[in-house]
Amino acid sequence: MSRILRAATMAVVMLIGITTAEACGDKLLALGRGVRFTSAYKVAHPASIVVLDRDPSGKGHAEARDAMTKVGHRRFDAVHTPEELSTALQARAYDVVILDVADAVAVEELTQGAASKPSLLVLVTKPSKVQMQAAGKRYRWALKAPATLGEIMVAIDNAMDYRGKHPVSTAALAQ
Repeated sequence: MSRILRAATMAVVMLIGITTAEACGDKLLALGRGVRFTSAYKVAHPASIVVLDRDPSGKGHAEARDAMTKVGHRRFDAVHTPEELSTALQARAYDVVILDVADAVAVEELTQGAASKPSLLVLVTKPSKVQMQAAGKRYRWALKAPATLGEIMVAIDNAMDYRGKHPVSTAALAQ
């Protein structure tokens, strides 16, 4: 009788252990019900963002705006020309400008004249290793395009973290 009781106890313990191991959240991910990045992620440093996008169709802007505001960024605007960007920089204080590397030199001059001194997040399309290194040296934040929304959000957060640790002083603005 004691042998049967031990065997039954062992069987129950093994069955309980197996069901516990299977129920560690694997079912949520297997069924596609895992936590979405934008619902679990909240930014540590909210930013005002402007995108210089030469594509007038504006594909993806609404989706990006929704995602950026959902994670806690203050503002997300899109412009289509450097002239519109100049007007936007004069009208509002932006923290980050997202743009293509082809526009970076002209926009760099515009941002130097802006009161908020926004950080540039440069997207480099199909770069070689040397081109990516050069873009990384010239512009602190450079990403390979096409970049995912998650990669862009991480880069924005890194830029905002840097801006928090290295604020632009009023003396630097006067020079």
